[in-house]
Amino acid sequence: MNWEAVGAIGELLSALAVLITLVYLAVQVRQSKALLERNEKISLSQVHQARTDTRVNIHIAQFNNAVYANRLYAIWNDPDFVAELTEAELSQARAMMMASIVIQDNALYQSNLGLLDEDTLNASMEVIKGNYEVWEKLGLAVTPRIERTYHQLKNNTEKSPDNQKKA
Repeated sequence: MNWEAVGAIGELLSALAVLITLVYLAVQVRQSKALLERNEKISLSQVHQARTDTRVNIHIAQFNNAVYANRLYAIWNDPDFVAELTEAELSQARAMMMASIVIQDNALYQSNLGLLDEDTLNASMEVIKGNYEVWEKLGLAVTPRIERTYHQLKNNTEKSPDNQKKA
């Protein structure tokens, strides 16, 4: 065997080694991508579960006390009812509504990050639209994100064809 043949065999083996390495790397990249997608789903699931746990705990706290539940229901139906609350009820209502503000702001933040599905975002927007006046009557500060969202929702409602027909 001459040296040229040995060199050619060496080149062939080198090319084969490069090809095997490239195939191996392609498999590794595919497995890493699948693992990242799985971890993203797990993270999103954890975020959703934490949001659900928080909401459930707030609802349990809100409606464990029948008197408080009735007061809260009255506030939601007529924000001016705030004036009829005792100091203790007012303090309790502020705490519950502040928790709601934090939850809604978190939902908007997660939506901006692309971590929130559209149905959950729409539900959060309905809560903002329904509670904004109550938050104002209770003297609670809302985040700029919530304020922007509320005014966008309000402007969209005022511009809707149904509301223009009523005017």
